Amino acid sequence: MNDLKRDHTNMFRRINFFLTEQAADFAAFAQVAIKKALLVTKIGQIDDADIIATADNTGYAIQKNTLRNNMTAMFLKLSRAISAHYHEVPDFPNRNLYSFQPSQIDAFPDSDFKRKSESVSEKATALGVVVLGAYGIVIGNITSFAADVLTFNGYIPQPLEKRDETKAYGDEVDRLIGLADDIIESLDYHCALAADAAPVVYGEYLNARSIVSSGGGDGVQTFQQPLNASQVKIICNIIYTAAKPMALSNLGSASSIKYYFKLLGVVVGTPVIVLAGATQNVTMATLNVDADELYVENLDTTTATVYKVVIG
Repeated sequence: MNDLKRDHTNMFRRINFFLTEQAADFAAFAQVAIKKALLVTKIGQIDDADIIATADNTGYAIQKNTLRNNMTAMFLKLSRAISAHYHEVPDFPNRNLYSFQPSQIDAFPDSDFKRKSESVSEKATALGVVVLGAYGIVIGNITSFAADVLTFNGYIPQPLEKRDETKAYGDEVDRLIGLADDIIESLDYHCALAADAAPVVYGEYLNARSIVSSGGGDGVQTFQQPLNASQVKIICNIIYTAAKPMALSNLGSASSIKYYFKLLGVVVGTPVIVLAGATQNVTMATLNVDADELYVENLDTTTATVYKVVIG
């Protein structure tokens, strides 16, 4: 998932968090709760699909290439023994057929390496140690190489299959984001019904509804909103960079507010407490070694305030 899609999906998370926090304000509007439940389901589906879409598939190619490198020495040992046997017989066509140089083997595409390895394995098995033992071959050489050939044949399609799989699930992420957008569009209409009774709450819904940058790259992002007494808000989802500077402010008269990180929905690291009218200049590493969400909490149970965060 690229940054734009991640920011888009994080907007869905902020709306879910907001509607959970403000459930009482929308209690009279049953469709809000229904749409919220649908949104939660879509967020989970997006996350599940994205795990596969962004899976690191380099391991499959590494397994294949490692096995091929390990097989090359035995390929040479067996083929040289076979070629030597056919030199003595003599059988010059077969001698030449099984005569290889290391540079030739290294240059083979995987498909050719597969085909040549199968040929060497089959011929070595047919001749056996009765013939090839005279050239230093033992039964374990033949059987282990035969097993490696079968394993290698299974590895060849895996990287391509996995790439196809990740593309398919990447397309599924796009489709699910589109369906979640449809839910948000419906929520817009239903939440707007609360505007007359609770205009401030509806304004905060619109803030949550906006797609904001995750704080990656070289740009500067600023987030500033009111914070009620004892209120907790998700400020933004971030792309963690340890040295990224952050200015965390408490612009009002609430005695103290707390900024903290979450990683995969779990509170992590060391919170930063900011007193009334103060600003703390920190880096992302101050709060934790990794994170994906930044939160703020008003620790004052009676006084509202305004928080301000500048990232970058």
